[in-house]
Amino acid sequence: MIKRIILTSLLFIIASSVVYADVYRVVTQNLINSPDRYLNNIVEIEGIVHQHLPDQTSAGFFYLRDDFGELVRVRVIDSKPEVNTRIRIQGVFTRELPNAVTASFLQRFFIDARSITRAGELTGAVQPTNHLVAIESDPDGATVLINGIEVGTTPLQQRLENGSYSVRVEKPTFKSHAMDIRVDGSSIRRSVTLERSELFYGLIGGSGLLLLLILGFAFVKLSGNGKNGESRKTYIEPNPNVEPDKGYDNEPVIYSEPDTKVEIENKTVKIMVPSNNRTIKVLSDYFEVIDGIDDVKRINLYKDPNKPNTEYTFGRNSGAEFYHVQLKSPAVSRQQAKLIATKDQYTLINYATSSSNPTRVNDVEMDEHESVQLKTGDFITMGDVKLRFDSK
Repeated sequence: MIKRIILTSLLFIIASSVVYADVYRVVTQNLINSPDRYLNNIVEIEGIVHQHLPDQTSAGFFYLRDDFGELVRVRVIDSKPEVNTRIRIQGVFTRELPNAVTASFLQRFFIDARSITRAGELTGAVQPTNHLVAIESDPDGATVLINGIEVGTTPLQQRLENGSYSVRVEKPTFKSHAMDIRVDGSSIRRSVTLERSELFYGLIGGSGLLLLLILGFAFVKLSGNGKNGESRKTYIEPNPNVEPDKGYDNEPVIYSEPDTKVEIENKTVKIMVPSNNRTIKVLSDYFEVIDGIDDVKRINLYKDPNKPNTEYTFGRNSGAEFYHVQLKSPAVSRQQAKLIATKDQYTLINYATSSSNPTRVNDVEMDEHESVQLKTGDFITMGDVKLRFDSK
């Protein structure tokens, strides 16, 4: 019960700063500057059909030119829209794999169109009476007011007549940002970075005090359970009075007295060790710590007996209990890698980008989303953490 209260409090604090968006309205420059932000999300973009790419059928690829002159590739499964027509597209911003990471942006990424709407014809000699104004913020999801009227949230695209406008960008727990813009015969794009407000730090301080009170109550409660010299023990050895289950290669399972899970944590690593009234298989395969982790010298792998395969994750963020190794070094990415274990093999997948510290196997750098099958004796490097894989 106490742990539920603590977890609920933490989730409440975190949830106040989380925003989910179903569709991102973008221009091509947004995709070029922040591909990871929009990758595999639905985006909406408007522009002129610039050029059809060669294809044996009417379906395939074409280039779309947005109002700022930038080009992005679009894939359609139906017929391609006519060149020089203005369209609005909704689709998934995705990546072609396995393309070389050295390829140009236009060759590595494209929009997989789900819907295309005609937005008007390109008239050539007639100048448009309004122009596209693109406003984005960090973080996004901020409310935009133009001349005091709310027009939408960032990233925002709005068509305005020539003239001067007062723009205000607002988001709860952030300081509002005001600016003046002038539309004068061409499209414009503005980006703003929002700073946290005093209200946010007040909420954090109050939440922190509440959390300290909850933790203090939990500590007193748990301390009371240890009176009269009683203590709880966790056994890693099989219970001699019970016929042990067998894991891979006939490895015994962990047995434990009724208890909560055991947490091993120091300044470099945090892992969970099973310690409750159910059984869980411990595999003969493990990681030996070579460098970058204090105190802990071996990371065991556990198996859920109800699942044919087991997935383990590594990274600076927290993760699933018993199946996540939290590496606290700033040289490790928030989501560094995933290990998929089947009965016959272990497959390591790198999630870190080339701009950070990608996972290395035997000093060979892995591409993002690249997978490698591990074998005994392989050395795995994640930032400044080095492990050796041992499989029996």
